[in-house]
Amino acid sequence: MKIEKISLRKHFLFGNIDIDLLDSNGKPLNTIVFAGNNGSGKTTLLVAILELMTGIKSSDSASFIVLNLRSLLENRLFNEPIDKVLIEANSGSNSDNSVFALKKRLAGIPDDERPKVIYLPAEISFEKLTVKEKAFDYKYSFKNVIDKKHINEIPTYISSIIKDAVFKNEDLPAKTSIKKVCTEINQIFEDLEIDARLNGLAEEGEKLPVFANSAGASFDINGLSSGEKQLFARALTLRMLRANNSIILIDEPEISLHPRWQQKILRVYERIGKNNQVIIATHSPHILSACGKESGFLLARENGQVKVYNHQQLNSVYGKPVSVVLMDFMGLKSLRTPEVEQQFEELRQMVRDKKTDSEPFKRKMAALIDVVGEIDEDIILLKMELARIASEKGSKNA
Repeated sequence: MKIEKISLRKHFLFGNIDIDLLDSNGKPLNTIVFAGNNGSGKTTLLVAILELMTGIKSSDSASFIVLNLRSLLENRLFNEPIDKVLIEANSGSNSDNSVFALKKRLAGIPDDERPKVIYLPAEISFEKLTVKEKAFDYKYSFKNVIDKKHINEIPTYISSIIKDAVFKNEDLPAKTSIKKVCTEINQIFEDLEIDARLNGLAEEGEKLPVFANSAGASFDINGLSSGEKQLFARALTLRMLRANNSIILIDEPEISLHPRWQQKILRVYERIGKNNQVIIATHSPHILSACGKESGFLLARENGQVKVYNHQQLNSVYGKPVSVVLMDFMGLKSLRTPEVEQQFEELRQMVRDKKTDSEPFKRKMAALIDVVGEIDEDIILLKMELARIASEKGSKNA
């Protein structure tokens, strides 16, 4: 189940807008990245999708989503000869274009494969994690908004799948079954080079998941850093909810993550489950640069209304350096702090005004070198320009 078109009507921020989520071959994109500045409507757009897809009443009664179900037909999960359905805002339960009708159509699909909508908010706060006495019990739900309650289930979920693996494979040593489960979970994060790998369960007391680092130190799940906790919790929640054939909405996945992880986090979410459509809202140039050629969308405010630009209206951001993404796609005027950039601009203006021999220029140049260093790229360019000017003066005096 994938979205191929979002149409919002009389929306308070987007007005009337149609957003096509198709690639150049007319197929729904597997990954969509909405990027933009604060206030550009990224989170608002995710919420609008969530509301339309889950039948939440809204004032935008003419809004709709076009859903593509072709992959369900191809995988023989869906018997009706329908490859597209329309989901209309505020449509009654008797309408063929309602969420109710969609859920009824999907009811025959096994729970593990049945499509769902999952929304991960920007940052989910959670306290010290514990393992519940009762084993984790998965229950299907079409709408899933991840919150503290889901995160608190993670230790119990890990404990349950490890114990299940041991009991179901009685002919194997317990260590072998435990290692197999840990390897499957660690593989989700292998590209990130995290110095913490799931190693099993605590031998004594609470059977909390235990991790080990490269130094050989062991610690339970509460010993992970804040970034590691957010990463493990968010990704494993998707695995816990058996995200397959689903639409996954993720708001600001970069929160608490080092830039090196931000470059690769997209692949983590793309690898979880089968046949999902991942839709992300982000500020991160690292994530935008890592998305596929046709997957990047830029949201920008123009005259009080938000416009959405796709790959046909923009140059591809895929593989571009972060500096290019920031300045050319995300509207950053300078990579420097405004104060330092202003000092550079004053020096450039003095060069244009031919005041390079003046004491004020020399003082400003020395002060700036003191701040950014001799090998700063713009300092080197200024020095090259000064050398050129000096050479021209020497030629004239010869």
